[in-house]
Amino acid sequence: MDKEDLSQIEEDCNCYTCKNFSKAYLRHLLLSEELTFYTLSTIHNLFFFNRLMEDIRRAIRGGYFKEFSK
Repeated sequence: MDKEDLSQIEEDCNCYTCKNFSKAYLRHLLLSEELTFYTLSTIHNLFFFNRLMEDIRRAIRGGYFKEFSK
């Protein structure tokens, strides 16, 4: 993470963390040993895995999981 990078963690992510905080700010929190960093990271990670599981379920129901997994 660059200290001047004002982009979000993941461009197409709509989680609270990505919508409200830049990589630069998260880097600052991490280097300052602020516990808020871990909360914001967890929010993003849970959102990511929840979205991944939704996509997996959709692929299974749609019969294209094999292609999806590649």
